[in-house]
Amino acid sequence: MNTIAQGTISLRAAREWCTRAHGSQLYENLPYNYHLGKTEAVAVRFGFGRDTVIRISCWTHDVPEDTKKKLEDLLRAGFPGRVVEITWRVTDEPGANRSERKRKTYPKIAVDWKAVVVKLCDRIANVEHSINNAKRMRKNRREYPKFRAALFNENHDPRVLRMWAHLDQLILGKTT
Repeated sequence: MNTIAQGTISLRAAREWCTRAHGSQLYENLPYNYHLGKTEAVAVRFGFGRDTVIRISCWTHDVPEDTKKKLEDLLRAGFPGRVVEITWRVTDEPGANRSERKRKTYPKIAVDWKAVVVKLCDRIANVEHSINNAKRMRKNRREYPKFRAALFNENHDPRVLRMWAHLDQLILGKTT
């Protein structure tokens, strides 16, 4: 089934909508769409170039957390229901701190392989951007065991397993 048919927005229009939604928000000192574009590029690099749902979800993944837009706004704008579902899954649940938010969010990601893919794309884009930032890499290394334990599944699609191997190499310096 082509889930894109459930919505009316194109990939190009989705990129533009998400760029506007993030407005003047920065990713470090860069426009926020830099991060969103890098997240989509990770999806393409690991073999999801034909999966428009994943590619659009790479653009929407931070909208509910980082903008005034809600999931309903995505639906009204013509985003497919499947994209909105993935976006909801990767959006942090409320919590007293980052650790609690992640502990509450990972289970809803883990049950949906496409949500895992989008979260991996986001994490890879963040880690690759932070590779020369010792403080950020310490945080990545500290969080990675819980992230991996919550989301890794040895039965994942081979493309997803390659993403995990890449993250293992980036964060832990080990090859599989």
